[in-house]
Amino acid sequence: MPEAPVWRRGSEWTYRYGGSAGNGTLVWSVDREEVIDGVPHYVIKTGTREFFYRKSDRASSRETVDGVIVIKNTPSRLLYMWPMSVGQKWEQTLLEERPKDRQKNEWVDTVTVEAEETVTVPAGTFKTFKIVRRNKKTGAIRYEMWYSPEVGQWVKIRENLDSGLRVGELIAFKLR
Repeated sequence: MPEAPVWRRGSEWTYRYGGSAGNGTLVWSVDREEVIDGVPHYVIKTGTREFFYRKSDRASSRETVDGVIVIKNTPSRLLYMWPMSVGQKWEQTLLEERPKDRQKNEWVDTVTVEAEETVTVPAGTFKTFKIVRRNKKTGAIRYEMWYSPEVGQWVKIRENLDSGLRVGELIAFKLR
């Protein structure tokens, strides 16, 4: 039953993604630690975008582009529960604010750790936990994500976005 991983400055995960909105590659790199409202966070950087994950549980608090907040989650979006085990289930209601777009969305989701699966992606073959996030009201799948304790991050994701299906896979990683 894995605990929340320790991310170290300089660790990197390289992903490729593809879908109806286009294809590409991105590198997530642990840039630094930062305190937000008295709470320690890891800052993951890709280009000019930064993701702020609460250190205690890897919940997603905010995203910035060029230092400007583009997404703020209140409370922070719980991606995982620790220690992780098959059968875990939690519900979360959160407000996602997009200040630049002047948009606010309320998300009411159910998240389940459905299974342990071995997944092969370009970066290798990994034992994973399959995590499924659903819209609680409709039951629609928002995403399926395969988290690898070995990598300390997800290795595959299938997201149902407004623009259509997007799939991401780990193609390389470097842990510090």
